[in-house]
Amino acid sequence: MIAEARNFAEKLLKGRYLNFTLNHTRDVVELCRRFGRGLDMDVLLTAAWLHDIGRAFTDDDHHRVGAELAACFLRILGAEDEFIERVRHCIEEHGTDGRPKTEEAKLLREIDGVSVFRWDFVLLYLLYFRNRDKMRKILEKASKKVEDNRLREVLRKRYAISRLLVPGVRL
Repeated sequence: MIAEARNFAEKLLKGRYLNFTLNHTRDVVELCRRFGRGLDMDVLLTAAWLHDIGRAFTDDDHHRVGAELAACFLRILGAEDEFIERVRHCIEEHGTDGRPKTEEAKLLREIDGVSVFRWDFVLLYLLYFRNRDKMRKILEKASKKVEDNRLREVLRKRYAISRLLVPGVRL
């Protein structure tokens, strides 16, 4: 299932924002591999690959669009209903302010917040928005997702590099 999710995500996201969304997805997957020990890795990595596929169609509510698209895709592959629901929940919750119900959804949401602090993300979005205040708000909102101390340390290290582009972010 993970390999199929990867192929599907790569086809949908290739070229989107100069491959930024795909590079972000790859970063999220790598962080999930690194920090997801003890969790259901099939659910976590499938959700990680598919978490931003909604961005191929919209930036508004991409998490809801992506969750439904992922559920349809997984049904076509013949995945079990429980697996589909767990993956769908992870994808939908990564873009909300709510409280995820599973550890996999919680970790994916936090890792998505950490990935936003990559210097290449910050630079691309800064060029896209051309507004440091808007970028600062995006980073501060992303940092609020991150509660795990190990992930907060990764976030701080990444911000140490990107703070030259967007100083003054409150972590």
